[in-house]
Amino acid sequence: MTGGLPNVFSLLHVNKCLMPLADILFCESALFYFSEYMEKEDAVNILQFWLAADNFQSQLAAKKGQYDGQEAQNDAMILYDRYFSLQATHPLGFDDFVRLEIESNICREGGPLPNCFTTPLRQAWTTMEKVRELFEHILGN
Repeated sequence: MTGGLPNVFSLLHVNKCLMPLADILFCESALFYFSEYMEKEDAVNILQFWLAADNFQSQLAAKKGQYDGQEAQNDAMILYDRYFSLQATHPLGFDDFVRLEIESNICREGGPLPNCFTTPLRQAWTTMEKVRELFEHILGN
């Protein structure tokens, strides 16, 4: 194994079973190694989106509807511009249906709701699970 994989192996591969994705995402050291692997697989933007959108969602949800809609919209637009717009700096490759759904969720009266990124978050999770399973397969061989 090369490129940090022995450390990843000892950290993430326990009892011939890779840590669940949820555990990896919420364990700083595991997330570091998983992020390195995601970068090697050209999927780090999906991970970065998931972390940022999950944080956005958590921050708004914690305010229980008592947040500045314009500020929330500005924050959501940063994610939209980075990952979903037609001129996205780090496009994730989601289809037009998802892009239009996000636009509609963000540009609503009163600002976006905490769940405005639910569809791409779900799809990003599925993609990360597939990468994690590939990672597990590589470590198991």
